[in-house]
Amino acid sequence: MTASVVIPVLNGEPWLDEVLAAVFSQRLDTPLEVIVVDSGSSDRSRDIARTHGATVIEIAPEEFGHGRTRNLAVARSSGDLVALLTQDATPAHDRWLHSHTESFSLDARVGASFGPHLPRPDANPLTTRLLSEFFAGFSPNGEPVLHRRGDITYLSSNNCCIARAAWEEIPFRDIPYAEDQALGADLLAAGWTKVYQP
Repeated sequence: MTASVVIPVLNGEPWLDEVLAAVFSQRLDTPLEVIVVDSGSSDRSRDIARTHGATVIEIAPEEFGHGRTRNLAVARSSGDLVALLTQDATPAHDRWLHSHTESFSLDARVGASFGPHLPRPDANPLTTRLLSEFFAGFSPNGEPVLHRRGDITYLSSNNCCIARAAWEEIPFRDIPYAEDQALGADLLAAGWTKVYQP
C-alpha cells in the first residue's frame, strides 16, 4: 500500500520544521508523499514545507474549513492510505506511520486508525496527566484495539490515518469543528471499523 501524509497549516513556523523532519524520517517500504495545505500563512510555513520536499497547496483564508480543507488535501493526494496530522503534532518515532499502516491488516473493513496525543516537553503537568489518562483508557494493555459499530466513535485528525476507499465513500463533513469526530461516527455507522493504535 502507498501512503500520503496531509497537514493543514496556518502560521505553523514554530513547529513545522520539527514536524516535517519527523515525517520525512519515517521508515517505510514505499515512497512517501507529503502534502501541506496552507491557508494564508504570514510566516515562513510554505518555505519550510517546500524545503523539506512537501507539496504545498495554497488556499485563501476564507476557503478554509476543517473538513473541507482535509477533503481537498486527501483528494489531491495519491496514497492508498492517508495520514493526517496537525501542524504542531510531531510523530513520536520513526515507525509512527508504519504502525498506522499495520492497523489496516487487523480487519478487512478498517477505514481509519488513530493514535494518542503525546504532550510536548513544555506542557503543564495537568495537561500531561489528562492526555495520558484519556488515551490510556482506549487500550489499558497497550495493544491495538478494533472498534466496530456500537463501539466508541472517537477519532482525532491530530494523529490518524484513513483508507482512501473509506474516504471516497464517506469524506469529512464540511462542518465548523469536530469533523474528525463526525467521520469516526459516520464510518462505524456505515459498517467500517477503526483501530486505536497506541
